[in-house]
Amino acid sequence: MWVLILAGGSSRRMGSAKQDLSFGAGTLLERTVATAREFAREVVLVGDDVAAARLGLRSAPDWQTGAGPLSGLAGGLAHCPKGQHALLACDLPFLTGALLQRMERLGGQSEAVVPVVEGRRHPLCALYHTDCLGPAQACLSQGKRRMDDLLTCVAVHEVTPEQVLPLDLVRAVTNVNTPEQYQQALQDLEKESHVP
Repeated sequence: MWVLILAGGSSRRMGSAKQDLSFGAGTLLERTVATAREFAREVVLVGDDVAAARLGLRSAPDWQTGAGPLSGLAGGLAHCPKGQHALLACDLPFLTGALLQRMERLGGQSEAVVPVVEGRRHPLCALYHTDCLGPAQACLSQGKRRMDDLLTCVAVHEVTPEQVLPLDLVRAVTNVNTPEQYQQALQDLEKESHVP
């Protein structure tokens, strides 16, 4: 499995680039990359060639510039070998490789394997088969840019928190979009570091 990490977003709600925010011994992006390297055959940074070069990663451009995460998925999948690959936002500080491996086992070769928490899908912490490339490109060519647009036209296997116990799916899909969420994540990390 390859891991595609989205790093080209504008971070409007945060007010600054999320990927560069300090978190633990590095940045949010570095933490996500470290998690991906635990199990991925290859890690690809989508949308930021400079950061990819700095981190020693492959890079891929968005399929269409400024068209959101669906464009990042299409751009990334276009560089992957046939099969199922993970798509991650760069701001998932509590994600674990074990969770993604469990999702892979649960989903088999479904076109998309997507976590669902309290009825809400989390498509930026999910698995996508390269068979999703064509449908993603078709959505984008029709002006459809939302991940949900893709998920309505491919076979989706949903993964719930109960299916991955004792792993914590709710915590794993928690991302950092606002300064308040960032502060909460830092507090959670601090608490975690004091647990014996």
